[in-house]
Amino acid sequence: MHTAQAVRRGSQVERERFHRLARLFFSGADPARLKIIEILADRGEACVSELAEELGMSIAAVSHHLKILRECRCLKTVKSGRMLCCRFEPNAFTRFVLGLIKHPGKV
Repeated sequence: MHTAQAVRRGSQVERERFHRLARLFFSGADPARLKIIEILADRGEACVSELAEELGMSIAAVSHHLKILRECRCLKTVKSGRMLCCRFEPNAFTRFVLGLIKHPGKV
């Protein structure tokens, strides 16, 4: 049986779990998002404008990447006055990704 067929035949809970897992891997499938994870892990927190400047990207592009990471619970956003800042939220996925980033010879 094809994998997609097996997932479709599973329960609704199982389908949702596979969907969340696929979304999690999608979140780590972009170099900009990996760099954001690395920056936030090192600093703990950074504002969107700081990330945009450091990455050489527009605030809109960074916000798009942050939305994806926030949906996967890799970070939380907090308002600081008029500025929007992001706080790193370590989880099993981000620890795995950071291990690969910090030890590139293992990739």
